[in-house]
Amino acid sequence: MRKMLSILIFILGCNQLWAASFKTNKYEFSINAYLDIESTWMSQMAMSMGSSEGPGVMKMDQQFTLDQNHLNLIFSAIRKKTRVYLNYESRHTFSTFDGDTGILGRDGNGSDNNVGSFRVAEAYGEYNFTQYFKVRGGSFLAPFGIFNELRYATPLFATIVLPFIYEMPGNYRAPPLIPSNANIMFHGNIGTKRVDLSYNAYIGASKRNNNDSPRSVDSGTGLENTKNKTFGGKLHASFREGKYSIGVSFNYTEFPDILNNVTNTKNHSSMLKGIELELYLPYNFHLQAEHVSQSNPEGKSDTLGKTKWGYYSRLMYEKYKLTPFIMYDVFKDPNETVYRFKNNRFGIGAGYKISKNFYIKSEWHWHWFSSQPFGTGIQVNTSGPKETRMFRSSMIFFF
Repeated sequence: MRKMLSILIFILGCNQLWAASFKTNKYEFSINAYLDIESTWMSQMAMSMGSSEGPGVMKMDQQFTLDQNHLNLIFSAIRKKTRVYLNYESRHTFSTFDGDTGILGRDGNGSDNNVGSFRVAEAYGEYNFTQYFKVRGGSFLAPFGIFNELRYATPLFATIVLPFIYEMPGNYRAPPLIPSNANIMFHGNIGTKRVDLSYNAYIGASKRNNNDSPRSVDSGTGLENTKNKTFGGKLHASFREGKYSIGVSFNYTEFPDILNNVTNTKNHSSMLKGIELELYLPYNFHLQAEHVSQSNPEGKSDTLGKTKWGYYSRLMYEKYKLTPFIMYDVFKDPNETVYRFKNNRFGIGAGYKISKNFYIKSEWHWHWFSSQPFGTGIQVNTSGPKETRMFRSSMIFFF
């Protein structure tokens, strides 16, 4: 707690003493920070479990937590056509949850191996030849869908939680439907009177997501998450001066020839495909929708090779400092004990910008399964609840 308070005082103090950006004769510097503190109440939740007899379903009891979820310090320096960017991150500096910090968090695989410590989330350099062609090198979040490049920047989206595609509840024990970090990217913009078209093409060789340990195994596929070779791209078109836009994304990842820590004769691969839509409607309404699917790697299990997928829609009303919203998410993973049946989430909430540096949000969630997955013959323990309710609140400090 002392460490958390020190960080908070530091950020608030910096906000009073510094400008967010400043220039010299040759350079332009900017410093930004995001810090959020979340409270979560959750009713009983179904969780997958393992036993000597096979997979099963258990329940997590009702919980209430207070947690520092994100702290990001972002540094950027620009000189003429060159830009250097650093995103420094700390997760869960404090949490009232007694046990695995990630269990109520939104870490995708239910744990975070960097709890309370700083790490480099992104670090890259970029050279701008023209607006049509730019080159980026380093380690950075790959362009995919609406939120992947911004998923840490909590003040920039209306809700507290991102869609299932990007952030799964803690009872899901595999990574969400997001690509590995990229290392080299070519991108640019081509604009006409009617359409503004942007493109991204990238390659990389890194672990699947930022929360995996140096050597971890995806419980949904049994495949090692490290040293993945990946490439992908995104096309995005914006029409009528940004009033509506559409984008398509894809990512191909090749996993190493390790299945459950046993060397195999061939590598395994997966393909992510996504389509997104944004509409800025009359009367200050804003609609977002997206669908993503992933073809899982093939392996010894009969369930591997089946496609997992998710989609969502979110409608927001943006007026003055208040942003109420409703959301609906769906996710299904045929390889996972609990999520092999379609999971739905409906949510309603609002955000309010108290000042230029302070934002509050609250939202209520209802999770349920379209088909009840418990008691179908493969579970050892069938005590999982049929639905889950959550109430989240968040305070966000930023400059």
